[in-house]
Amino acid sequence: MRRTHDTRPPSEQRLEQLLHVTDFPPPPEFAGHATAADPAVYEQAAADPQAWWAVQARQRLAWDRPFTEILDDANPPFYRWFADGTLDVSYNCLDRHVQAGHGDRVAFHWHGEEGEQRNLTYASLLADVQRLANGLKARGVGRGDVVGIYLPMIPEVVVAMLACARIGAPHTVIFGGFAPSAVRERLETSAAKALITADGATSTRTVTCSGARPTSAGSPGTPTSSTARWPTAAPR
Repeated sequence: MRRTHDTRPPSEQRLEQLLHVTDFPPPPEFAGHATAADPAVYEQAAADPQAWWAVQARQRLAWDRPFTEILDDANPPFYRWFADGTLDVSYNCLDRHVQAGHGDRVAFHWHGEEGEQRNLTYASLLADVQRLANGLKARGVGRGDVVGIYLPMIPEVVVAMLACARIGAPHTVIFGGFAPSAVRERLETSAAKALITADGATSTRTVTCSGARPTSAGSPGTPTSSTARWPTAAPR
């Protein structure tokens, strides 16, 4: 039987191959830098889970108000960890690494569906998050205000979530494939005050318009501030 030539792009061929791979062992040189390299750490965690997690939380996170209670299990299955402590998620993800001199270190690598690549450092992410957080505040978004995030799978999703956390605004992530009516329904249900979106997105070499538009502030539950937009979904 004559073999047919696969005309798909290399990225799609590689994805097809990966669908049949079930085990991804880390390279030895990578595993050598593991934080939990000592097997004894598993025994310590199993012996006293609450004490072990308390140590991890105190050592690895910066707390605005240190916790005194480790686990509140009075109302299972609703368990609350470190409930009397407070911290800033955005600060822990970004600021403390920049302050420690790691601003030029890559926070994460992004690979787009069309082969695009971006390496985002802690310093660049912090600058973007600060800029968006200030933009949200300038539009009247503050602590307790819900913000909708309607974006394709681009790094700005992370920026949007951390910017909301920075100003104390809960966020609701809306699937990027939803139609405008579905987006509106979720914004009304959550009583969102603002929506962060993009002009469009690319998927499997198809460019689509987001279709999202700011809704009137006259009806209850609709956003009361204009929609914040990124000019494009393409990498910068």
